[in-house]
Amino acid sequence: MAFDYRITGPDDGIDDVDGWEGLDPLVVKWGQPLVNAIRFPEHVARCLEENVVITGEAVMAAAESGHKDSLYFLFLEGASPNMRVAAASPADAGVAPDWATRDVDIVFRDVCSENEWLEWFPLQAAANSTEIARYKDRQIDVMRYLLVMGADPYALYRAPLERPKAYRYPGETFDEQLDPPNEDSVDLKQLPQIRKYGTRSVIHSIFEDGGQVLPFFDEKLDLDIERRDPQGRTVLHSACRSVLGADAILDSVLDDRRAQAAVVKDRPDPFTSSDDKPTLFHALRLRNADMLAVDSKGKHILHHLLETLHNPKIDDALAYTLRNLSHLANQPDYHGNFPLHAALQCLRCMAGTNVEVCAQHIEQLLAAGADPLARDARGNTALHYLAASTFHYWAKAEGGRSLFRRFLELGVDVNARNKVGRTAIEIFLDDDSGRTQVQKLPATKSFYGTFGDKAYVYVKLLDLFDEANIDWTERNANGQSLLHLVALQPTKAAVEHAEYLLAKGVDVSAKDKDGKMAADVAEQYGRDEILRVLCAL
Repeated sequence: MAFDYRITGPDDGIDDVDGWEGLDPLVVKWGQPLVNAIRFPEHVARCLEENVVITGEAVMAAAESGHKDSLYFLFLEGASPNMRVAAASPADAGVAPDWATRDVDIVFRDVCSENEWLEWFPLQAAANSTEIARYKDRQIDVMRYLLVMGADPYALYRAPLERPKAYRYPGETFDEQLDPPNEDSVDLKQLPQIRKYGTRSVIHSIFEDGGQVLPFFDEKLDLDIERRDPQGRTVLHSACRSVLGADAILDSVLDDRRAQAAVVKDRPDPFTSSDDKPTLFHALRLRNADMLAVDSKGKHILHHLLETLHNPKIDDALAYTLRNLSHLANQPDYHGNFPLHAALQCLRCMAGTNVEVCAQHIEQLLAAGADPLARDARGNTALHYLAASTFHYWAKAEGGRSLFRRFLELGVDVNARNKVGRTAIEIFLDDDSGRTQVQKLPATKSFYGTFGDKAYVYVKLLDLFDEANIDWTERNANGQSLLHLVALQPTKAAVEHAEYLLAKGVDVSAKDKDGKMAADVAEQYGRDEILRVLCAL
């Protein structure tokens, strides 16, 4: 078959045909003979004349590099706009049972960690391409071409799951269905090998991961914005979870945010909206997206706005929702978790100035009528969350102490126990988060004792609990005092914690149900510094 080699696409200077040397990065990434020619459509045509086999790798490479003419030749010879690479797995391969409805803190792992792009479809390769992100007209054009040629925006694929261990909900424990086996998690310096997967939808993943979404709003495209992904999320839910934020303008991509952070010239502000360029949130709202929809866990748009761990821009979307749908502030998900808990959980994951943003969101929820006394599905109060938050980033800021005192003034009981019998002070001193079963460690992992510097900060934080008239002599269900918990910890801060507790009158001779004193525990696990403090009395 003879091909017309005339190339219709504009010469935008991305590809330099003359003087090209070395390995093409697309060839390195995707392999396959056609990939080597994919940047030059006339070469693709010649390869096809020589009966070179069309592969998914070639289609993916053409989509990622934005070469619509190369795609034209591939499709002319029978390639599908939904072709994937040979290594792609079935959408249900290795998918954990009930992963989409379990009440656990779970996320999809970043594509850089597990080469998720090997599971992608061409539409994702184009939407998430960093190679053509600066050339949006080219990116949008190739996405539109893929959609016209039959690319399925609702196609499903498998994606690796991840459990953010340091940020689990207070009291959340080991989950054998989703946590990696022991041998994969002992070394915290290396990410565990992923053996658990979930299932994602192409369009939902593009919205969530900061890909290009403008082509989905073309009038000619019959977009089903209420289409659910395997987790029951609508497109609006995914927009609310965007790593860019629901306040990002419609044609923004993650690369714009990176450029903004690096102060790259001649790059658009991804958060300056206008009448012709609304935000993700309002673009879907104006298309009559169901603002009250809930996903398979019963989570609504407030949950999704507040749950993301990427510090996105959501101020306008959050303010609009609380102003017009304030009742959602007190609507829990099916497991009993309220939007307030999502905001408090997000607070645990943020650092530096981002903490102030999270604290502001909490105040907005309270102003909209959120119940400050509400407990989550595990019986945690707001103080349990604050006790498990990263105070080491904001301990010196009065905002952190003010928020703690605010919930006390609103009536939250500092001595309240959650469903596993833990108080806020126990979590502060011993935020185990279920890691003991994963790592086969003694039952302790003090979130605040793990930092060697500025140990005095954590002792000062104990004063917050003291101001609240906490019961320092409390015992847990195993008869352990707070000294027993501290005695397990191999940290500098633990020594100061022990000295503080002793000064507050905690009985050093108190025994747990096994008949052990705190000193016995320290001796058993080789906590020599704490042992010296306990034995000095």
